[in-house]
Amino acid sequence: MIGFRLTVTNGKKIEEWAAGLPDDFARRAALLVGAHALTVEREAKQAAPVASGVLKSSIHTQMQYDPDRTAARIGTKVHYAPYLEMGTGRWGPRGRPYEITPKRKRALAFVARAGTQLSTGRPMYRSRTGRLVVTRRRAARTVVRRVIHPGIRPRPYLYPALERSRPKLRADLHKLGDLMFPGRK
Repeated sequence: MIGFRLTVTNGKKIEEWAAGLPDDFARRAALLVGAHALTVEREAKQAAPVASGVLKSSIHTQMQYDPDRTAARIGTKVHYAPYLEMGTGRWGPRGRPYEITPKRKRALAFVARAGTQLSTGRPMYRSRTGRLVVTRRRAARTVVRRVIHPGIRPRPYLYPALERSRPKLRADLHKLGDLMFPGRK
């Protein structure tokens, strides 16, 4: 599962923080964490890139509540989610383009889309004068043994939603602590 874990109150895990607190306080804190987790899920779904809608519909929240532990997991099981969130190749964690080679055949075959007119699928090129010229032929099939792919730019959707919610969650938990324990510092 691809996702993030919420850590609350100055880096302490919520399990340690909630230990020894009254049940009513732990329950209210769990409700707050759950409400904020659902907000993060909703914002992530709104910001998720859409090609087929699979990623957007697979984002979900899972709550775990025990007397000593409260956790919210927001994420997806779609295998390409981390590549969209963090990017690949030049823009990804390694910072360099990568090679694509055939797995089952001796060569890769595809129709090159770059340099084609989208409405007709005809190849385009720039003339010596700099003018864009569209040819009469359809885009040709390209066959190569390997391709150096520059990667895809990151399109974050989950982490920004989490970061937007974090200050509000922290403030709400502090308000809850002030309400339940008025004399604490």
